[in-house]
Amino acid sequence: MLKKLRQVEWLELLQTYDKHLEQVQDAIEGKRVWPGPFDVPAPNTQMPTSLRSYAEDLMNRTAELSVALREKMAVCRQVLEQSKQRSPDGRVVLVDVKA
Repeated sequence: MLKKLRQVEWLELLQTYDKHLEQVQDAIEGKRVWPGPFDVPAPNTQMPTSLRSYAEDLMNRTAELSVALREKMAVCRQVLEQSKQRSPDGRVVLVDVKA
């Protein structure tokens, strides 16, 4: 019984992280505000083997979202750099920015 309870705790933790990743993806796509960091409680047991593939999938999604976020940040940096360019009348000039 204790082993099953621990497995349920791990499953709940992974499901909570899964929801957090959905929020991060929505934030990257501009559908919501940034959800902030994910606070991971420190489980005092090892992850059950049956949940490892789920955890691996979440880690792969994390890596994909990290790449998407870096791409968005590169566009932001480009916009900031271009915002330093001004037209003769003092207006900010933005050219050829891909979102």
